Amino acid sequence: EVFYGSDWYAGRNYSGPREFSVPKEWARYLGHYRSYSPWLSNFRIVVHKDKLMIAFPEGEEEQLVELEPGEFQVGAAETAERLKMDMLVNGKTLRAYLSGAAFYRSFLP
Repeated sequence: EVFYGSDWYAGRNYSGPREFSVPKEWARYLGHYRSYSPWLSNFRIVVHKDKLMIAFPEGEEEQLVELEPGEFQVGAAETAERLKMDMLVNGKTLRAYLSGAAFYRSFLP
């Protein structure tokens, strides 16, 4: 199996479930977020099967664990790193704060 963003491609040898249920609210978070930070310029929010994930440019991905609506712990292990989604407009979040740094939705791929 392989993921490309939120798209999932399972080979014919995959024998697990092929349909997954995710909260409909997650659709508002999916997308590409950018900032002017020289340390981390962008990330993407994607769904992998039944998990909301943050994908970094280097290829690393972490599961997002929802703490309350719009606020997530980054990674499955307990950590202080947080992602807070903000500014809901027309059903999509326009701003995300990753551990206090602001990122804005990008409409470019």
